[in-house]
Amino acid sequence: MPNKPIVRLEEVRRSFAGRIVLDKLSLEIGRGEVVALLGSNGSGKSTLLKALSGLSALDGGARLASIPPNRIGFAPDGFPRLRHSAREYLLAMAKIRGMEPQAANGIIDNLFELFRLQSTERQRLADLSKGNLQKVNLMQALLGSPELLLLDEPLSGLDSRTRAELTDVLLQLKEEGATIVFSTHEQMLVERLADRVVRLRDGTAEQTAVRAGSVPCKIAEFELADEETDRVCAVSDGIIARYRIRGGWGCRIEAVRCDAFLRAVLAANGSIRSVRNADGDAERRPFVDGG
Repeated sequence: MPNKPIVRLEEVRRSFAGRIVLDKLSLEIGRGEVVALLGSNGSGKSTLLKALSGLSALDGGARLASIPPNRIGFAPDGFPRLRHSAREYLLAMAKIRGMEPQAANGIIDNLFELFRLQSTERQRLADLSKGNLQKVNLMQALLGSPELLLLDEPLSGLDSRTRAELTDVLLQLKEEGATIVFSTHEQMLVERLADRVVRLRDGTAEQTAVRAGSVPCKIAEFELADEETDRVCAVSDGIIARYRIRGGWGCRIEAVRCDAFLRAVLAANGSIRSVRNADGDAERRPFVDGG
């Protein structure tokens, strides 16, 4: 069970250009808890992370936190291509968080080694690849061993080896008692890391479930246009995570809702490759719509 709340949102409202993004949303994050935020593109995941961080003004409601701002690490989705070098940027961020220069340099050295970026630490951020820029984004969030770590699509742009390494880093942080909230479409990250899953829809936290792995689930692989995939997933209940596969999509979904989801895919002119139990391949089979 999570300990007392590290941050709490009470009936928070936020809108942009007349569009309601968060609508009287309440959410409590317990100390030591790891929470995955799921939802379709535009469902408000990034806005919710900013609200939790205190970086976003609210149109209504309240944010209550038991830690100061410099104990929060935040890695946004998308990172500016600044003219500073990676090391200069990280040292500046460390100073903002009150770290001593000598200690900061040692920690930054370790982060460069962890992410295998030693050869690029003097390069300008503006000249880095998308993947390396994302690594620097994650490195700044980890400076100072934050008590609350907020990650917006943390595996975006990373190669498979670095994704695995980052997941191991996050698991180690979890073992050490860190509180982590992250948004993702990555099935693997949800399964390995999350204690709780919060689904956003229409500006509210519609579903909250205990650890994804404790709910009987199936894995469906299908082919469907990206725009239609977004639409079908937005209106389907029980989706834990979706992810790209070669030539299509994979989706982890609660077993009791799987057939309804597959019928929606077929109705959108998609095709089903296979369906299997999430804990193994015992039920790998093509889906046949029984009506």
